[in-house]
Order: sequence, then C-alpha cells, then structure tokens
Amino acid sequence: MSVVRRPWHQLNIGELQEALAESRLCQRDHWANFNADQLPELYDSEITSVLDRLIPAKTVTIRRRPSDPWLTVNVDTPSAKLVRRLERSSRRLKTPEATAAWYSRRHEYRALLRRKRECFWQAKVEGEKSKPCQLWRSIDALLGRGKTPLPADVDAAQFRFFDDKVAGVRFTTSDAPPPAFSSNPSTASFSEF
Repeated sequence: MSVVRRPWHQLNIGELQEALAESRLCQRDHWANFNADQLPELYDSEITSVLDRLIPAKTVTIRRRPSDPWLTVNVDTPSAKLVRRLERSSRRLKTPEATAAWYSRRHEYRALLRRKRECFWQAKVEGEKSKPCQLWRSIDALLGRGKTPLPADVDAAQFRFFDDKVAGVRFTTSDAPPPAFSSNPSTASFSEF
C-alpha cells in the first residue's frame, strides 16, 4: 500500500513562519474581497504551497505485516510501550542508569515474547498432529510460504539487471577462442549416476 507523507520532523518552525509571512495569507489587500467559499481554498492552496516548498510530500510504500498470533494485545502492548518509553528516556537522558533500566526491561520483554512464541507453536503442533494437512498449512505459514504473488503488471523489461549481466558476459568473452569439443569414444559407458 502506498501513502503520501511529509517528513514533519524536518520542518523548521522559523522557516515556516517566514514563508507564511510572505504568503498571500498575510497580505490583507489580496484576500479582503474574497467570499466565504474562496477563503478556505486560498488557505489550503497557500499552506500546501508553503509545505511543498519546505518539506515536499513523498510517496512511501507500507507493507502491512500480520500481527503475531501469540501476542495478547491487552497483556503485551503495555509491556512493549513501557520498553519503548524507557528507550526514549534513555536516549534523551544518556545516563548509565536509564540505559541499564531500558536494557533490563527489553531483555525481559524479549524473553516473554520468546516463551509465548514457543508455547504457541508447541500447542499448535500438538493440537494438529492428527491433522497433517492443517499442520503443513501452519508450518507453511510459519516459514512465510503462501504469500500473495507479485502483481501482474511487472514485466520482463523492468529487469534490466539480467540484460546487463548477459551483455557484460558477452563483452568480456568476445575475444575468447571458440570452444573446443572432443567426441567420446564409442566404448565409453555411463552405468551409474
């Protein structure tokens, strides 16, 4: 899925204030005669123009990943948020105590996830051992097989790598002598593989 986003963390407030002060929004004589329908359009167009100049929008591809089936949202989410909060405070404070607290909590959270993952898959295999088809489906899901195929609009012309690779091999071997083949004697046999 593709979405359009702006890198808001790169926005400089001072530059934004200067750009807005120079825009038509701050020129009263420009919009004094506008009606109630024209003012929002002016606002939207000016703000968009300023933001496009300062922090242009970028199209970003987001790959949604299904949630891990062994996670319990009500139990594990607060733990994960606490670990993330400790990480942010550790980076902000830069003290050994804050870093130690973050590492300790992160270690506990990862151990919890590892235990839950192992218990989930052991229970799944035990529960499905009498149903081989379902068990193989679960194993395929665990290994990441059965993903959706690539879109059909991808064609061979987009894979320039292979064309370049073949052209490179042909170029480097263009001065090589032609291959020499020797015939096998009629007494040769291939009895085993």
